[in-house]
Amino acid sequence: MVKSVADARAGLDWMLDRMEARPDRDPTTVLIRPDYAGMPLSEDVKRFHALLEQAETVGALTIEWSRKARDLVDRVRLRDPKRLYAFLKRDPTGERAFAVLEAVLADLPNPSSKLTPLLGSIRDRWAVGQPALGSLKPGDGEGLTVILQCVQAILREEHLDLELRAFSQKITGSTKAVERQALRLGEALKLLLPLPEEARGLEVLASLGLLKFSTPVLLRGHFEIRGVGEILARPLIGLPEEWIEGLSIVGRPPYLMSVENLASFNRYVREVGDDGLVIYAGGFPSRSVTAAFRHLDRALPAEVPAFHWGDIDHHGYLIADFIERRLTRPLRHHMMEWERARERGKETLEQEALDPEAPALT
Repeated sequence: MVKSVADARAGLDWMLDRMEARPDRDPTTVLIRPDYAGMPLSEDVKRFHALLEQAETVGALTIEWSRKARDLVDRVRLRDPKRLYAFLKRDPTGERAFAVLEAVLADLPNPSSKLTPLLGSIRDRWAVGQPALGSLKPGDGEGLTVILQCVQAILREEHLDLELRAFSQKITGSTKAVERQALRLGEALKLLLPLPEEARGLEVLASLGLLKFSTPVLLRGHFEIRGVGEILARPLIGLPEEWIEGLSIVGRPPYLMSVENLASFNRYVREVGDDGLVIYAGGFPSRSVTAAFRHLDRALPAEVPAFHWGDIDHHGYLIADFIERRLTRPLRHHMMEWERARERGKETLEQEALDPEAPALT
């Protein structure tokens, strides 16, 4: 490919950009051609030629003069990228990007060793001048800072009980910073945590309970709601977060069941015809759902067992562990035995593939 340029320095930089985009390229295939129409003054042409001749003198490139007009350049061929870097006093993109990476890490308080795979992935991409995490350009220190701050905070569970923008403000000092980096942040998190591979950006954050707004809590059961009265929620009811503290349980349900996915929750509350208290977890529970878990746990007698039905994969087990840490009672896994997946010839299994069943209470 040959690029026409009216600015010699811009043309030489473009040559190096091309090499950084594909380091295995034969440098002699990278060429520029003077755009003399873009140089209206003779002084422009003289400056253009002078810079090229200086670069040729140090062995960085080869000038091919026109056979028709001996005082004009036909094209310029890259010869030695290292010499051109030195001539332009320009560091390779990889080196400049590494300097930015090290500076960002130096400002990150107590960086976790768990970041190592992520940092390695970024270095590998930036080393060859390629974007990391889909679109994080080499040397983008501002974006990298937000990503590393947020990833580290999530690994340390500092996002729990926070909405998306509150988390963003707490960690980055800006309510919008996380949303601007959501796609890249999602890819970074998927390198470190067993998250849904098909999820992107805000979907990844939502799977960790980070949502823009508090979500209604979906429940099945028999309740008394302050200011509303008694309600038999069958198949379900959706309550705003503000109503949770005013919720009391009528009678004694035989168990508390959380269900990870919406389709399975809807089937369970309609097909399992007992008096179990059922709550939709929604993946990693949002702040409102977490508040509901804690409230129900306090309201239920200690002997009422708690269960979680989720996907049979590492993500499903992480969600179960997360919920159990919010409860004062043990949480049993329901229909989540790995054997169920293996019986179908799979390593993992989404819960929607199974028909809902009531838990065994003995």
